[in-house]
Amino acid sequence: MGQWLATPSVVGPAVDPRTPNLFILGAPKAGTTFLHQALRLVPSVYMSAVKEPGYFISERDQRRGLGYYLDAYFARASGHPIRGESTPWYLYSEGALEGIAALPTADASRFVVLVRRPSARARSMYLDQVRLNRERRTFEEAVEEELGMLAAGDLAPDVRRRYVWGGLYADHIERWRAVFGEERVQVIVLEDVATDGDRIWSELAGFLGHDLGAPQFGAVSERDRNPTGTLRWPRLDGFLRSFEGREQPAIEAAKRVLPPGLHRRVLQQVTRLNRATGGQIDAHAHQSTIEVLDEHYRPEVERLEVLLGRSLSAWSEPAGHQPDDSPSRVAPPAPRAHLRVLHLVTRSHRRGAELVAMELADELDRLGHRNRLVALSPGLDGGQEPGLVPLAAFGRIGAPEVLSLAWRFRRLLVEEPADVVLAHGGWAAQVAALAVPRDGPLLVWQHILGVHDKVWGPPRRHWWRSVSHRVDICVALTDDLGVELHRLGFRGPMWIIPNSRKPDRFRGLDRSSASARLHLEVGLPADTPLIGFVGHLVRQKRPERALDVMALLRAQGNSAHLVVAGAGPLRAELDARVQLLGLGEAVTFLGHRSDVEWVFGGVDLAVLTSEAEGIPGVAIEALMAGCPMVTVPVGGVAEVVEHGVTGLVLDDDEPATMAAAIAGLLDDEPSREAMGRESRRRTERFTASATAAAYAERLTAAIAAR
Repeated sequence: MGQWLATPSVVGPAVDPRTPNLFILGAPKAGTTFLHQALRLVPSVYMSAVKEPGYFISERDQRRGLGYYLDAYFARASGHPIRGESTPWYLYSEGALEGIAALPTADASRFVVLVRRPSARARSMYLDQVRLNRERRTFEEAVEEELGMLAAGDLAPDVRRRYVWGGLYADHIERWRAVFGEERVQVIVLEDVATDGDRIWSELAGFLGHDLGAPQFGAVSERDRNPTGTLRWPRLDGFLRSFEGREQPAIEAAKRVLPPGLHRRVLQQVTRLNRATGGQIDAHAHQSTIEVLDEHYRPEVERLEVLLGRSLSAWSEPAGHQPDDSPSRVAPPAPRAHLRVLHLVTRSHRRGAELVAMELADELDRLGHRNRLVALSPGLDGGQEPGLVPLAAFGRIGAPEVLSLAWRFRRLLVEEPADVVLAHGGWAAQVAALAVPRDGPLLVWQHILGVHDKVWGPPRRHWWRSVSHRVDICVALTDDLGVELHRLGFRGPMWIIPNSRKPDRFRGLDRSSASARLHLEVGLPADTPLIGFVGHLVRQKRPERALDVMALLRAQGNSAHLVVAGAGPLRAELDARVQLLGLGEAVTFLGHRSDVEWVFGGVDLAVLTSEAEGIPGVAIEALMAGCPMVTVPVGGVAEVVEHGVTGLVLDDDEPATMAAAIAGLLDDEPSREAMGRESRRRTERFTASATAAAYAERLTAAIAAR
C-alpha cells in the first residue's frame, strides 16, 4: 500500500515535521480511545501519548501557540508518516474546525469520526457521569429534562451532560465534510468493529493510504482502554475538577518550568488511577428510556443513513441488555499475537552490541513481534544511526547523565507502551532499572561484558545489587557471565543465550575474490599475507597489542601486512605508535567499515586482542566468513573459536605468543583452509534467527506467566 499522501504545499522546510495529519474527532463514548490505542500499536503511526489534548478547543492553550502543542504532544512524532491525536469534542466545535483548517498540514490531513447507536451512547455517557459522582438524576429524569431543553432550543451548560445532543451526528459530520471534503472524513460505525473488525481495519488503512499491518483491535490491553470504574477518592476528583477552565497561578508557573504537556499527562494518570475496576451498574431499568430515545433519534438515523450511503437498521432493533461500560469494550481483547519489545542500547551506531540489538529486532519482527530501538546517546563519533534515535546528546555517560536519561526513558515508556524492555549492556540496564515501573513492562537485562574490577568494591557493588534486584530476567552470553550476575546479587530467572550475527551477507562470499579486492584496495601484491583486526579503537579492544605483534613479525623478517578496520578515540594514538615502531609500510587503517564481510573474507587470518569480551561478535563474523582467528584467552571466545579447529586460542595475551602463533599459521596454508571450511560449518548456533527464536519463545512464556 502507498505511503501517507502529502501535497508539495505541506512538505516544505517551513512545516514542522511533527505537525499532526490525522484527527479522531469523536464522538464521545463511541470508541475513540479504543481506536487511538489500536493505532498506537502500529510502529509507523505516532498517536499522542495524551489522549484528548483538546488544544483546538482551549483558548488558553492556543494562546501558547502551535509550538507548545507540538512540544507537549508530538515531541517524538518527527519521522512518522502518520501523526495523530484524538479529542472527541472536536466534532462539535466550530473553533476546532477553524483551527485545524489553518494548520499547514490541513490539505493533507485525514479525519475519522466514530459513531454509535445514539441511545446506547447517551446511556454510556450518563453512566460514566454517575460513576464519577457527577450525576444525581435517574437516567429517565436526565433524558426527559434534556429533551425538554432541546425542544426549547436550549442546551445543558455542561457539555458532558448533553447525553441526547451528543448523538445528533449528522450536522457535525456535514460541517467537517463541507470544509475538508467527503473523501477525507471517514465515518466508522462502532458496532461494525465488534462484528467485522478486520474489514474495518483494512478500510481504515485504505482511507489513510498507508499499510497498517495486521489488525490491532484485539491487541489493545485492558489497561489501555478508556477507564470506566467508579471513583476511588471522590474528593480527589473534585480537587482535579477545580482546575478545569481556570488559570491557577501556581499551575501556570509550574508549566513554565516543566516540560510542555507534562502537567496534562500527570493529571490523566492520576485520573486513571482514581478509577476503580468493576462497579457495574444494572441497566435493565433503562430499557423504556432507551426505547424513547430510539424513537426520538429515528429521523436522525434516517438522515445519517443517507449521509453515509448505508443502512443502520441494526440501531432500530431491540437493544436488550447492554453492558454498562464504555463502548471501547465492544471488541473484546484477543490473546496478544505479538510482543511489543523496546530495545535500549548505549550508542546510536551500528557496531558491537548495538548491531546485535538491531539484527535481533529485525528477526523478532519476522516472527511477528513489534520492535523499536532507542539509544542512550549518539555514536562515538557524535553521529546518529538512521532509525536509532538517542534519548540525549550526551558525549559521555556518568551518574548525572544516568538520572537524566532515566527520566527521559520513563517519558518514552508512557508515550509508547511496551510489553518488554530489553536492555542491552550495563549502561542501558542502569537507566532501565531506574525508569521502568515495577508494574510496567517486563525488564530484561542482556549482560554482554564482564564487569570491571572496581565494581566489586562496596559502594559500586551495592549499586549493582540494587540494579539487579530491579531486573525481572537476566540474559547472559556465557555461563561465566551468568555466574558473575549471581555474584552481583541477581536471583531471578537466568537465560544463557549466545551472541549472534545475521549470516546473509556472508553467504556466497568468495574468499579468493575478497582477497584480490582487499589487496587492490591497500595497494599490495596479491601474495602479501594479510592479517585483520576488526573492532572499535577503544581501550577495551587493546588494538595496540596488534601493532606490537606486527613489530615482532617484521623484526623476524615476516612480510605480513596488518589491516585495521575500525574507528574510535585511539586512532591518533595508534598512528603515533605505528611511527614509533617503524610500521608505516606494514599497517593500513581502513577506518570504520560496514562491509566487514569483505575484510574477513580478504585476510588470511584475523586477530582478537581484547582485554574484556563476552562472546565477541567479530569472532562470529570471522567464523561466518571462513576466516581463521588467533585470539587471546578472553571471555567466551573459546565458545566460538575452537583451538586447532577453527583458529587458535592462546594461553596468554603476550604479543610474543601471538606473533609466534601467527607466523606458524601463515606458513601452514592447508591448516588455514581447513579451519576456514570448518568455521563455515559451525555458524548455525550463532545466527540471529536462532537467537531470536530463543528470545521469542522465552519472552512469550514469561509474559504469559506474569
